[in-house]
Amino acid sequence: MAGEVLRDITRLCLDLDKRSAEIYSHMASLSDKPEFKKFWQQMSAEERMHVKFWKEIAEMADRGILPNVFENPEKTRRELEDIQAKVNATWDTFRQAPEKASPFLLAYRMEFYLLHPALGTLFHYMKGISTEDNPLDTYEEHLAQLNEMIIKHGPINPEMELLAEVIQALWKRNRELARRSAIDELTDVFNRRGFFDTITPLLHLSQRHQYPVAVMMIDIDDFKRVNDTYGHQTGDKVLKGVATILRNNVRSSDIVGRYGGEEFITFFNDVEREMICGIAETIREKIARKSHGAVTVTVSIGLAQGKIHHYVQDEIMHLIHRADESLYRAKQSGKNMVIID
Repeated sequence: MAGEVLRDITRLCLDLDKRSAEIYSHMASLSDKPEFKKFWQQMSAEERMHVKFWKEIAEMADRGILPNVFENPEKTRRELEDIQAKVNATWDTFRQAPEKASPFLLAYRMEFYLLHPALGTLFHYMKGISTEDNPLDTYEEHLAQLNEMIIKHGPINPEMELLAEVIQALWKRNRELARRSAIDELTDVFNRRGFFDTITPLLHLSQRHQYPVAVMMIDIDDFKRVNDTYGHQTGDKVLKGVATILRNNVRSSDIVGRYGGEEFITFFNDVEREMICGIAETIREKIARKSHGAVTVTVSIGLAQGKIHHYVQDEIMHLIHRADESLYRAKQSGKNMVIID
């Protein structure tokens, strides 16, 4: 049932962007001024790029490899169905009497509908996973271009100015809400839920192509002593410093998360054993060399590598367990070292 709802949500998002591209294309066909025609064509082209993104996400949902990132998917589906009905009604009214409609007002209305949090949430979780351009990277510019055209050619009145402000504020709010649901506030890496939601599609792709994957578990040595001796503010600085070194020394495609307390986890997709050992050793050395004032910080690292064959969730948890056992051996062997099973 949950998978069916998730498929419906992605299809509704896809349909909304398809309709938006169609409306902007229709506006271009009605424009007699070259500047307007070019602008609406550009807006339509950008929405078609979003459609490519949604097609890929919908295919992931169809294959059952998209994580359920919604707290209440049934409610999200109902809200998107309501928006779809409003968009279709707006489209029908515009087609029947385009001369009575304000193109810019209609455009703002469409962008308002497209700012439902569901779209922003999926933009955020799919960043770095989808092979298509993520709308998250270009949507702010998309809105800025619309605002610029309205300032230049549209009806400048308090109502339109308010709409522009509302849409910009909604976009920023949605980005922040999506980020907070997935990101650990202190360290700015994925929280535990965000980590597992993000790696789910990557695991299925690795299974499909039989790419080797790896897990790295990182634990700060004697972290309780740091807190007890120097205080929790210093402990927080140490956590942030370790997270920064982690993010800066893995590939952009690797997923870093805070597993809990002073323990971090990294997922590597399509990686060989030699490479992850080199990455882990670099991270260990850089953390040991970094100045934390009077605090000496080291980490122990456990690694495990393998392939996902049949049962994705069971096998990734087994891989994490193996990495955790390697981490335990690193701790027992003197700390500040890397061990791979």
